[in-house]
Amino acid sequence: MLNLQKITKSYNDQVVLKDVTLSVNPGEVIALIGANGVGKTTLLKLLLGQIKPDEGHITNHQEVVGYVPQELTHIENTIVASFGSTEPWRIDYALNLVGLDHIPRTRVLSGLSGGQKTRVAIAQVLAQDPEPTVLLLDEPTNNLDTEGLAWLEGFVTRFKGAVLFVSHDRRFINAVATKVVELKDGVTKQYGGNYDFYKEQKEIEHQAALEKYQKSQDEKKRLKKAMVAQQENSKHVHEHIKRKDNDKYQRDFFRNRVSVKLGQKAKNLETRLEKLDDVQRPQFDKNYGFSLDGATHSSKLLVEVRDIHKAYGNTHVLSGINFEIRGNVHIHIKGLNGSGKST
Repeated sequence: MLNLQKITKSYNDQVVLKDVTLSVNPGEVIALIGANGVGKTTLLKLLLGQIKPDEGHITNHQEVVGYVPQELTHIENTIVASFGSTEPWRIDYALNLVGLDHIPRTRVLSGLSGGQKTRVAIAQVLAQDPEPTVLLLDEPTNNLDTEGLAWLEGFVTRFKGAVLFVSHDRRFINAVATKVVELKDGVTKQYGGNYDFYKEQKEIEHQAALEKYQKSQDEKKRLKKAMVAQQENSKHVHEHIKRKDNDKYQRDFFRNRVSVKLGQKAKNLETRLEKLDDVQRPQFDKNYGFSLDGATHSSKLLVEVRDIHKAYGNTHVLSGINFEIRGNVHIHIKGLNGSGKST
């Protein structure tokens, strides 16, 4: 188990994390989501022990943490060289776990597909001694094709330890996550479930916040009317005191008593209004996942492609490609790694 308790972390004068509490338990698959630049990488570095918090405590109950970055480095190396001094049997074991046992160990990393590079990165972590019990994955689906995604889903769900991954891939989060942790404004909030459950809860929270805001606006209108009525009442009372057939001492006495009472009421109303000013209209949170919609919303033709062929040497990559792109449409290109999507 990994525990973060009331963690605060700043860079110079910028507070990145504040009062963050998070537990990573055996068997959990946690999706860490949030907008770019909110501190997800900082949180990963804290879990890895690469940086220290300014405040708070991190407790590691004998967990071995492995980290899989977004991109492999030193891609000029061969597969076997990328494992460094790792024992050969561990390399074979790890490559077998990720389904790359059929790839020659002398293959250069730069010659692998994006999905194969991701698998090598995971294998490098699995080959550690001791083997990790907690995996931290940073955008693991970025370079995967459909087949690679299916493999990764199976791998993550079968992993015996805990997994925490950063992702903007809603479909992947839905498939594997048992908990979603949202990082926003330096604070984490946890939701027990996948991405769809998270969005449902966010919608409920948003509606509740809207109702609270609307009630505050209604109350502000009521209090402002009450203040206007009180001002009118104060004016009438003072005029009445002036007309009273009393000596100056009595008039001053009553005027002071009335002024004190009316002043207290006015102050109470102002205080209540100030508190209501703190209730801001809620903004619906950005959708951290993404979806691609192939529905056509406009008949305006932007691009027309007809009978496209492309080859590199004797290797035919594209053959007889035909499609149209029309206005206001999102197109999702799917296919195996190396099938010609980049071309």
